[in-house]
Amino acid sequence: MAFNKSSKNGYVVGKTADVVAVAGASMVSSDTITEDLSNKKIMIGIDMVVAMSDAAADLEIWASPDGTNWAVVAANVIADIVHTAGVQVAQADLSSVTAPYYKITFNAAGAAVGTSGRIKFIYAVKE
Repeated sequence: MAFNKSSKNGYVVGKTADVVAVAGASMVSSDTITEDLSNKKIMIGIDMVVAMSDAAADLEIWASPDGTNWAVVAANVIADIVHTAGVQVAQADLSSVTAPYYKITFNAAGAAVGTSGRIKFIYAVKE
C-alpha cells in the first residue's frame, strides 16, 4: 500500500498505488507517510474505487514517535464518508502537531461499512 508521489504546484501529492479492500467493521490504515507533516495544514482523502454497501465511515490522521505506538492527532477529518464511488477530500490541521511518523486511517470508529468497498488513500502537503 505504498504511496505513488508526484509534485504539483508546489505540493507533494501522494496516492496509494494499490487499492485497499474494506469490509465489515475493520479499520484500515495507509502505509507510513514519509513527508514532514508537522506544523502544517494538509489535505487528506480517499478515492473510493468501489463503493461500500452500507454505512459511512471516518477518516483520521494518526502520528507516532517511533513508528510503532500510534495516537489520533486529527480525528474525524471526514466524519461521514459517503459510501459512493469517487474522491472525497478535506483539510486536516496539524499546525500544533509534531511527530516523525504519520498515517491515514479509515473507519477507526469501527462502523459496519458492509462489503466490497475498495479505496485508495490520498494526501497533499506543501513542499
